[in-house]
Amino acid sequence: MQEYSVKVTLPDGQVMAVTASESDTLEAVADRFKDYYEDDIILGIVNGRLRELNKKIKSEGGRVMSNKRNKVRQFLCGHRILRDVRQALLILLLAVFAVPITALAENEEERAAIYVQVPEDWENPCIWAWDEAGNNAFAAWPGGKLDTDPNNAGWYYTWIPAWADHVIINAK
Repeated sequence: MQEYSVKVTLPDGQVMAVTASESDTLEAVADRFKDYYEDDIILGIVNGRLRELNKKIKSEGGRVMSNKRNKVRQFLCGHRILRDVRQALLILLLAVFAVPITALAENEEERAAIYVQVPEDWENPCIWAWDEAGNNAFAAWPGGKLDTDPNNAGWYYTWIPAWADHVIINAK
């Protein structure tokens, strides 16, 4: 049975080399380093690719890996994955809610809804909006006042002209 030298990059950037046999899984290697991580190790990055811990050291997707290329860049812990997923979902939600929802105002001008969450320490957030040609939706900085969403703490909304395709949310 052939043995491989596996280099593991720890959370602090330190690189450690261990020996693993061709029948070892990433989980077996991860078990050796679990004390270096605060949370459970659930995935590994091998040669730049995300891998499950049940993959064997020798066989990676049907290919035999050489000793030189067999590097576990880092192990990913549960809380980091969840944090990244939460951030991606927040960005997606902001993108969905920031996509203009049009409505007609009293003056028949087409309007777009803007729905945002701001940091807790912001008071009286405002919105500045303009279009590609530099036409401003408001007369002066800091722009229009955002209305508080009474059902969702920390969330604000307003309606702006649909032609205004650039916005800045500010706290004056």
